[in-house]
Amino acid sequence: MSVADALALVKRLLILSCMLGVMWLGVWIAPAFGQERAPPPTRPKIGLVLSGGGAMGMAHVGAIQTLEKLGIRPDLVVGTSMGSIVGGLYASGMSGAELEHAIETMNWDLIFDTSPPREGLTYREKQLQAAFPVKASVGVAGTRLRSPDALISDANLLLELRRLVRVRAAVPTFDDLPIPFRAVATDIETGKKVVLDRGELAGAMRASMSVPGVFAPYSLNGHLLVDGGMSDNVPIDVAREMGADVVIVVATQTPMLPADQLRSLTGILGQTVTMLILANERQQLATLKPSDVLISVNTGDLTAADFKRGAEFIAIGKAASEKQLGGLQRIAALGPSQHAVSIDKPPPTIDYVKVENDSRLSDKILLRRIEPFVGRSMAPDEVGTAMRDIYAMGMFSRVDYRIEESADGRTGLVVNAVQRPGDANRLRPGVTIAASSESGTEFDFSAELRLVQLDSYGSEARFVGALGERTLFSAEYFKVLDSYQRWFVDVMGSVQKRPIKVYNDTGFRLGEYDASYGLASLALGRQFGSVGEVRGGVEVGSGSASLQEGDLTPRDFDLKVGQLFLSAGADTLDNPYFPSRGMSGRLQWNVGLEGLGSDTDFQTLRLDGIYAASVGRQAFNFNISGGDTIQGDLPLVSLFTLGGPFSFPGYSVDELTGESFAVARGMYRYKLTDSSKSLLKVPLYVGATLAVGNVWARHGDAEADDVRVGGNVFLAADTVIGPVFLTAGAADDGRTALYFFIGKPF
Repeated sequence: MSVADALALVKRLLILSCMLGVMWLGVWIAPAFGQERAPPPTRPKIGLVLSGGGAMGMAHVGAIQTLEKLGIRPDLVVGTSMGSIVGGLYASGMSGAELEHAIETMNWDLIFDTSPPREGLTYREKQLQAAFPVKASVGVAGTRLRSPDALISDANLLLELRRLVRVRAAVPTFDDLPIPFRAVATDIETGKKVVLDRGELAGAMRASMSVPGVFAPYSLNGHLLVDGGMSDNVPIDVAREMGADVVIVVATQTPMLPADQLRSLTGILGQTVTMLILANERQQLATLKPSDVLISVNTGDLTAADFKRGAEFIAIGKAASEKQLGGLQRIAALGPSQHAVSIDKPPPTIDYVKVENDSRLSDKILLRRIEPFVGRSMAPDEVGTAMRDIYAMGMFSRVDYRIEESADGRTGLVVNAVQRPGDANRLRPGVTIAASSESGTEFDFSAELRLVQLDSYGSEARFVGALGERTLFSAEYFKVLDSYQRWFVDVMGSVQKRPIKVYNDTGFRLGEYDASYGLASLALGRQFGSVGEVRGGVEVGSGSASLQEGDLTPRDFDLKVGQLFLSAGADTLDNPYFPSRGMSGRLQWNVGLEGLGSDTDFQTLRLDGIYAASVGRQAFNFNISGGDTIQGDLPLVSLFTLGGPFSFPGYSVDELTGESFAVARGMYRYKLTDSSKSLLKVPLYVGATLAVGNVWARHGDAEADDVRVGGNVFLAADTVIGPVFLTAGAADDGRTALYFFIGKPF
């Protein structure tokens, strides 16, 4: 063997040895290397389950804040009823602090109000609200009366939810939220549970909170849905189906009513519903495992209706969750959530708008209110205001909106307006009871029927009847002339019979006439949104008065009305009888003409104004009124009058009469009931009024030192049948009077 061959052989042996060494090392090293690179064990998936319970569900916020403090972020959230609202907001990206702010600033008075917000009403609607203050009504369908589907419309609740979730919740399915989410509702037709996992988040939350009898069932995906608590108040099974290995359950305790509260139909029905909820709760809670955590919340004296006590509920929820720190810390040790989705993005720009409107009202009227949003970034607060203005028309049971994407990638704002049952025609019964130390007790029973949507512009007819101390029947046709609902023609006619009382200078009643007459008017006017209107027209009428009591002359006389009128008014008050903010004013010019049937030619000018402000529970109202005859002599039916508890205290109604008057009034009012803590309390007030002014028989008789002073103290309530007042008044000449009335004040 040559030296070269020997070197080649050695080379081959070295290569072979290296290869064998590498293989040997691989056998021993590879397993160890593989163990170091293997993925860690899978972290258990954590589910958060939030029960129903009405206002008690606000305690969930306190529990969520405790989870955040411990570093626990669930992988999924499931909620029922109020639990779906808190859970949906949390899943859409809100922190515990943001949830607390949202709950405490929600306008619960607006959400649970049975009537549209006053700031959205037209000036005419505001005046009609003051003229007929009954809030309760029934629908009219043809010749049948229709009871409401629920105590409260859900329009304001839906808009409030949309304001809170904003565009952060506009996702294909609820799995695409920052935290995957499910809302639980109940199909009222089958009684089965319905799990909502896609669609409009606000709609799903609203459907889950369809408390039977309070909110109407919510129509969604072919189902008529009511509160999820009826079928699954603590939806642990839904969380398991979503893949939760460990669940944290926050369950409010629904108390059973004691025997002394079960003596009414309402109490028995409420107890029955509670028993159904508790039954499905127990079934779900029985499935909990040792690794799960149950946070049981006992709210004590706070009830499911105490929506205005959010801060207290949140504190209770936080305390209840801290009692389970051991179990929660064990879950926190499992590590952070693996689900991290962020959908924060700038609000979309609205490229087009459209409406879904099942009423007779023209789509143009609704489009006018939303067309200004085209070309602008989505602004939920402004859109919500526009929706409330549409709802304030009184024709719809729900006004909602959604954001959609068209096939060509454009973003649209779609308004869905659902007509009230019974074609939105409404019948309201009313009663006025007036009693005073001067004139005894008087009763008037009345009713108002409104027929709406008589054409596509929203024209309507209104009929009012009254029997009692006065007899009245009036009919009005309000014709809207354009799609902006600005210009109108108003035709009205009435016949009535009422007493006219006559007093001497000391307040002694000299006699009483029985007046019967008819009036007709025609006006053309223009509305200025929800603030004011201007109108002008003609009014004619005739009748007669005959003496029924006393010894007065003449015993009989004719009543004649024939005049032109021009008026302008504005109203931004938040309440017609108990205003705490805003102002209103009205200026009217009347021109009586013998050619139109008036007894004399005359001109009068009248101004009325009120300003309201408040601090906490205290409210201050300042009012000025004045009128003067600027030409001619006034006939009896056109004289200015004062008298009555809030016209001029101490005097009887319409006791002071003349051709000129001026009065300034100041009112202080204190709210006795704390509406900041309860929705169920009827607002009660105590207050006092001071009035300074007078009525003068002839134009030019007014003198600064010739004024009267009167004042009163009162106790009042704002009820569904109108204001209720009990007052005691006195004037500087020693006159005193006690008044009690229900309905429209004098």
